[in-house]
Amino acid sequence: MSTQLSLFGITPNQNTFQSSLWGELTFYPTKTNKWRDTCRHCLLWVHKHQQTDQDECLSAPCSKEDRTDEQNGYFGIHNMPTPSKIKQ
Repeated sequence: MSTQLSLFGITPNQNTFQSSLWGELTFYPTKTNKWRDTCRHCLLWVHKHQQTDQDECLSAPCSKEDRTDEQNGYFGIHNMPTPSKIKQ
């Protein structure tokens, strides 16, 4: 595996996902595995008709079947940086 590819994807504890587009995303658990509670909020979600084998949506552990903690949820960013904290 190339060094560049290893920089993205699942982190060991599954609570974050390193996205090539969005950077570090946090896992947010939900009460259900319904689309309105999970995928609809996920920054990685891609409509099935538009998905390719390389989409990060397919490799993110967001359902209880894919997670060691058996929780359903989504990956997102809830604490956006303020402009004063962004390096220019």
